[in-house]
Amino acid sequence: MKLHALAMGFVFLASCSTPPGDSDSGTGGSNLGSGGTHVNGGTSASGGNLGSGGTTSAGGTTGLGSGGSTAAGGSAAMGGSGGGDSSGGRSSPGGSIGTGGSSGAGGTSSGGQNSTGGTPDTGGDNRSDGGPGRDASSDLSRTDGSTGTGGSTGNGGSTGTGGSTGTGGSTGTGGSTGNGGSTGGGSHPGFYVDGRYLYDKCGNKTILRGVNEMIVWSPNGHTCAKECPEIAKSGANSIRMSWDSTGAAADLDKAVSNAIASKLIPMPEHHGAGGDLTKVPSSVDYWVKSDVLSVLLKYQDKLLLNIANESGGSNVAAATFESTYKTAISRLRTAGYTCPLVIDGSQWGQDLDRLVGSAPVLTAADPLQNILYSVHTYWQDASGSQVKSRLPAAIQTGIPLIVGEFADVMVGACTPGAFNVVALMQVAKEQEIGWLPWSWGAVTNSDCPGQFEMSDGTFAGLKGWGLTVATTDPNSIKNTSVISPYVAKGSCN
Repeated sequence: MKLHALAMGFVFLASCSTPPGDSDSGTGGSNLGSGGTHVNGGTSASGGNLGSGGTTSAGGTTGLGSGGSTAAGGSAAMGGSGGGDSSGGRSSPGGSIGTGGSSGAGGTSSGGQNSTGGTPDTGGDNRSDGGPGRDASSDLSRTDGSTGTGGSTGNGGSTGTGGSTGTGGSTGTGGSTGNGGSTGGGSHPGFYVDGRYLYDKCGNKTILRGVNEMIVWSPNGHTCAKECPEIAKSGANSIRMSWDSTGAAADLDKAVSNAIASKLIPMPEHHGAGGDLTKVPSSVDYWVKSDVLSVLLKYQDKLLLNIANESGGSNVAAATFESTYKTAISRLRTAGYTCPLVIDGSQWGQDLDRLVGSAPVLTAADPLQNILYSVHTYWQDASGSQVKSRLPAAIQTGIPLIVGEFADVMVGACTPGAFNVVALMQVAKEQEIGWLPWSWGAVTNSDCPGQFEMSDGTFAGLKGWGLTVATTDPNSIKNTSVISPYVAKGSCN
């Protein structure tokens, strides 16, 4: 979720910037107060646990959790009761208004009961993609949802020389699974996904510990010349760069180059499709433009490409989500991209269930099987209970998952602590999940002004939850980040 005071294109509770002056409010959107989500007309289902032994459905996904409603395409809702998302996403200029919250997408899974309640709330998520600013929208939080223990699905087939992967991403001969371990690389053109883990070209396991920054709207220019060195002082190993079709290829070249010079893995994301799956083709159009393609292919051994930020609102069917991204994957691979492609969840990045349900299908559709999946945890979760149940349950399916955006506040709940960042970091450390909070702070968010920013754009200016996440917590960036040797040295020697 990203909102810029000047260029707010608020589009989700997950990641978007909004140009100033364009504030979208979702019709019937619910306010996410400290007491939880306010669902407009939506009843939450609490029954229907998918117990241990939940078998996979025809689409290959396993239903995890209780009460999650299912939809066609094969995934059961994971991790909670009732499947509705509340509205109240971040408002951003020019942003479209999402209609209707969605319950878990995907078909019924076999081996467990589907909850009968869980009608979606009517107030959709607000988002747009107009510019800097956090997009926030419906809270996908679930309450009192227990996670099932059985029926996890593997994430896709064998990988290159580091060993074959199974459920949970174990490595084969020569590959160590420890943080920083090596699978014996060198044969890959750049970063690659093996099982549920990311590795650099040299085979070093890479757990992302970085930040988001709205580089394309930066008042310092659009080259990360100031931001990247400051971010690097935290020990971060990556940066997710907000970008859009207004960004010049020459600026993108400098921004990516400056990130690598600061030993940061650059992850450009196209911020023009928030909440709207039909705009994914336009995001791909930008990535395959000849001048942009020329720039990124030059660096693709060291970068990750986030296809479209938080694309897809509520009620995105599995078939539609998968069809859209299958086409995007095909176009990008045909254009020459071999780097890992990053796919955000629908519902403005928050729908973890959709990612778990569609990951096997999308990974299989990629000829390189080099896909990462990113959830934006703008969930009402002050206690951390959702993070502690839902993320481990997702990991059990073998999905190569990162948390692409989070903060300790959320749209409609600007009170510090609305989301438990300490719990997230703890679970991520235990489960080896990469994460990047929103946002560094050189660009001001329009939603909850001053509270989504980790700092004033400088390392010395870190404050509040930003200081906790960057340096002071035992599981902070400073204390858990490992720089990729390949990005640092440019070779495997």
